[in-house]
Amino acid sequence: MDENGRRMVAVILVAIMAVAVLAVAFTSGFIKSGTTGSVLDAAGRDVTMDSPPERIVSCSPSLSEMVAALGLADKLVAVTQYCDYPEAVNNLNKANKIVGGFYTPNYESVVSYRPDLVLVAYDIEAHRNLANRLIESGINVVQMFPEVDLRSAYVNIGLLGNVTGTYDKALEIIESMKNKIRETTDTVANYEKKNVMYIPYADKSFEGIFVAGKDTAVNEIITLAGGNNIFDNANGWQRLNPEELTLKGKDIDCIIITVMSNDNAPDPNDWASFFERDQFLSQCDAVKNNAIFYLYGQAENIFNRQSVRMADAIQLMAHMLYPEELGGVPYHEDGEPNEIGDEYLEYLPEQNLGAQTFYGTTAVRRV
Repeated sequence: MDENGRRMVAVILVAIMAVAVLAVAFTSGFIKSGTTGSVLDAAGRDVTMDSPPERIVSCSPSLSEMVAALGLADKLVAVTQYCDYPEAVNNLNKANKIVGGFYTPNYESVVSYRPDLVLVAYDIEAHRNLANRLIESGINVVQMFPEVDLRSAYVNIGLLGNVTGTYDKALEIIESMKNKIRETTDTVANYEKKNVMYIPYADKSFEGIFVAGKDTAVNEIITLAGGNNIFDNANGWQRLNPEELTLKGKDIDCIIITVMSNDNAPDPNDWASFFERDQFLSQCDAVKNNAIFYLYGQAENIFNRQSVRMADAIQLMAHMLYPEELGGVPYHEDGEPNEIGDEYLEYLPEQNLGAQTFYGTTAVRRV
C-alpha cells in the first residue's frame, strides 16, 4: 500500500476513536456557562483565559476557519501547512508562518510564535503530545473535540467562542448554519431520493478505492441533502468491496469523487475508462447520465472539514444530486467532466451568502 493508502487507513482508525470520544463529550456538560473565557475542553481540563487571546496558533484547518469566522483572523499568528481558508489564513500559510503539518505540529515552532492560546485536536495523538508539552511550559492550550459530524462542528464553534470571548458571534454562526441547512432540507424534502457513492480516495490502479460509509460526516451531509448513501451499511471509510459493488453498482444515481491530496489520484479520463470497463457501474444511471462530480480544492475541503462551511457542503451536495431541479452546478450530459473547485460558492443560492459572510466578505454569485 502506498503512502496515501496508509494515510487513508490512519484516517479510518482516527474516525473510530473520534466517535467514541465525542460520545462521551456530549453527555458530560463540557462547556461551562457563565464566566466568559472559561471552558472544559475535550481532555477534561478546565481552561480559563484571563483576557481574550491576542496571539493564537491553530493546528487544524477546521479550527483555523472557525477562528476566522469568529472575527479573530487578525489574532492568528501561525497555522499548519494545510490551513488555507479563508484568505487571511491562507496568507499566513503563504508567508510561511506555519508550525508543521496537521499530523506533525512542531513544539519549537509553536513556542517561537509566543502564543497565548494554542488550539489542537484532541483525537490526534501528535496534538495531545504537543498539548502536554505546551501545558508544562505554561502555555494555554484548548484541546478541541473530534471533528466527526455537524453536531461536533457546533460544539467546537461554541467552545471556541466561549474561550475567546466571542460566544455571541459563535451562536450567530451556529444559527446561520442551521437556517441554511433547514432551507436545503425543506427544498429537497419531496424530491425522489438519489443513491450516492462518495469516493474520497483511489489510486490509478483502482485497486484501492475507498467509499464513505455510515458514521462519517459525509454520510450525514448526503442524508441532509436528500440523498441515500448506498454504502451506509459499511462503518466509516471503507475499501470498496467487489461483492457490494456487484449488488449495488447498478443502482447508483450519483457519484462524487475527491482526490484527498493524493498525487496518484486518477483524473476524470482515468475514471471514465474505469466506469466503462466495469460491468456494473457502466450500467448505473450515474454513468449513463454523467451524474459524476469531481471535487477539488475548497469544494473538496468543505466536505473534509467539519467546520463553519458544513452548511455549504450540504447545499452543494443537494445541487449535485438534483442538478436539473436546482441548477447552478456544472452538469454536462454530453460526457464532459463535471468539475468543481475553489469557485464552488458561485453555485450556491444567491439569496444565501453562505459561510463566506462570516469572514467579512461577499462572494460573487451566479444570477
